[in-house]
Amino acid sequence: MNRVRLQGFIVSDRMDLWPGAMGELAGHVAAGRLKYRETIAEGLESAPRAFIGLLKGENLGKQLVRVD
Repeated sequence: MNRVRLQGFIVSDRMDLWPGAMGELAGHVAAGRLKYRETIAEGLESAPRAFIGLLKGENLGKQLVRVD
């Protein structure tokens, strides 16, 4: 029989570690060791479609709308 245990955590429980963690994570992103995904929709007119796509799971990572 196989078993797995999954336990989450709440970031706000350890806010004392937040500043150090942000610095460490920023270093990993800058060095290319940590990558993230985001979907960017262009223009405010794309916001409704982007929102619906977000609800349908069509985005990767963050869903952003770039407004110039």
